[in-house]
Amino acid sequence: MPKKTKREKIIAEYRRKLTSIRETVPASTPYVYQPKSSASSNATAFQPMDQAIRRDLIKTLILASIAIGGEIVLSIILPS
Repeated sequence: MPKKTKREKIIAEYRRKLTSIRETVPASTPYVYQPKSSASSNATAFQPMDQAIRRDLIKTLILASIAIGGEIVLSIILPS
């Protein structure tokens, strides 16, 4: 097989990036109702990706605090 040219390598890298982007974006985003007559219509629109990131961050913080708390408890129970 002949070696890939520099241009073919760049094209292949862009294809990989494009497929990874397509996989990470959800296929359908839920519709969020925002009444037009409310005062909050000027506020930033709700974005489901932000909510997912926030949920993951909260889970990470909870698990990290449990792990640190466990280490503290073990250090108290088992003195060196």
